[in-house]
Amino acid sequence: MGRIHKLPFIFGCSAAIIAGIISYATGADNQAIYIRMAVMMIVFCIIGSYVKNTVLTIEKEVKRKKEEQQRLEEQQLHQQMEEQKNAAARQHMQQNQPTMQQGQSQTKQQSILDLSADEDFKPLVLSKAVSSRIKE
Repeated sequence: MGRIHKLPFIFGCSAAIIAGIISYATGADNQAIYIRMAVMMIVFCIIGSYVKNTVLTIEKEVKRKKEEQQRLEEQQLHQQMEEQKNAAARQHMQQNQPTMQQGQSQTKQQSILDLSADEDFKPLVLSKAVSSRIKE
């Protein structure tokens, strides 16, 4: 990945060297060779910068998509686990529902029996004792 950051320099230098060799082979003047080399270096540095930015953007996009995909997979796994817990809870509730209904009917019967069976309770006697102590 370190070479990608050096890409504009590598492109520019390579283009300048190639332009210099070709200009020298054709017999151009030294000043013309230097001008061509400078122009080629600037142009290919700009092209190298564009390529570098494109590659780095693609790399960031790939990382972002991988992270997003991992996050989606984790969410799906979490949802599946929640659905399994809910299904187990529903199944447990369905299994215990008949016993709960029987237990509720028994408690209703017991509460009815308890209210009518307690004949020894005399609330008036207690209230008279409390009111007589307060008056004293």
